Amino acid sequence: MSSPRLTLLTTILMCAGTLGAKGTVSAQTAEEHKQHHPAVAVEAPAPAPPAASPSTAKQAGSTAEDDTLNELMAKMNAATGAAKMDAMADVLTALVAKQQAMKCGMTEEMTAKMKKMKSQMNASGSDAP
Repeated sequence: MSSPRLTLLTTILMCAGTLGAKGTVSAQTAEEHKQHHPAVAVEAPAPAPPAASPSTAKQAGSTAEDDTLNELMAKMNAATGAAKMDAMADVLTALVAKQQAMKCGMTEEMTAKMKKMKSQMNASGSDAP
């Protein structure tokens, strides 16, 4: 695992622990868990609604990113030990990259809209600041 990824993961975990710590955490035994959650028939999960076909390239890209995140999450959930830390770092890296791409796309979109509005205002003879 690379050093910047480890540093980022460590920082996030430390912040989460600091902000969320209200006391000590103790694990439940299997017997305590059974007492808390009496035996209930497990139902099959509801089928997922049919996926809508993407109408734009932006939506199609989002679907591909979501599929990648789902795969990374599955690997993380299946991993144990040091491999789990690596998998967590991969998920976190993918989430940060997705957030940065979304922010960048929104900024470009807003800049284009503002330029269009300014040109429309200039064309109509309005004085823009």
